[in-house]
Amino acid sequence: MLKEYLEVYRLSIVVVGNFNPVIIQPFWLAQKKLIREQEAQDAVVEIIHPSIVKFKLDWCEFEIGTERMEVRTSRDALFDALNDLVKSIFGILKETPVKAVGLNHLLYYAMPDEERYYEVGNRLGGLTNWKRLFKDPRLFILDVGEVQRSDGKMGSKRIRVAPADIPLPTPYSLLVYINDHFDLSDGVRGLQTLLKEDFAESVASASEVPGVLWEVMNATK
Repeated sequence: MLKEYLEVYRLSIVVVGNFNPVIIQPFWLAQKKLIREQEAQDAVVEIIHPSIVKFKLDWCEFEIGTERMEVRTSRDALFDALNDLVKSIFGILKETPVKAVGLNHLLYYAMPDEERYYEVGNRLGGLTNWKRLFKDPRLFILDVGEVQRSDGKMGSKRIRVAPADIPLPTPYSLLVYINDHFDLSDGVRGLQTLLKEDFAESVASASEVPGVLWEVMNATK
């Protein structure tokens, strides 16, 4: 199974809207009782600027720009905590104009050898069909999605398979990126509802993707 090669599962919640980045800082989170005082003191701050704020807590990272806010973690046991933290932030910043949210799942796999790494691309991209045009064809990016969400919600869903963009234990590493994007028509209220009602389903759906990819790969043997 593909999942036996999983090294990192990163969840990223991206909110699109209009933000004042300097509001959301470690000590602001502590002041609002969203994190512990010690967490704020231990935070690693990369930059605090009117146009961008970036910092890390022990278990998650923040990046806030004027039009985009991202909070992410690679600890799957804390995915629900990440969701609760984002909900709590916007429970305070109720008037923030927001128009979309992405629940992004990044699954990083370290394949044990070049043969199995190549076979992922071959099975998903039919590389043998390209040998009339290329001596040694390789799959760089596979990007598949739907024009309209099948669940009836506004937005889109895409799955991308590409080489990993972070260091992993082997050089034969790949990323399965699932972008679960929702357009919001009701601002923060819509965001809160979506994170409450659809977050668990997004995580559950993402967990099924490796199994489906494995079935596709084996069906093409």
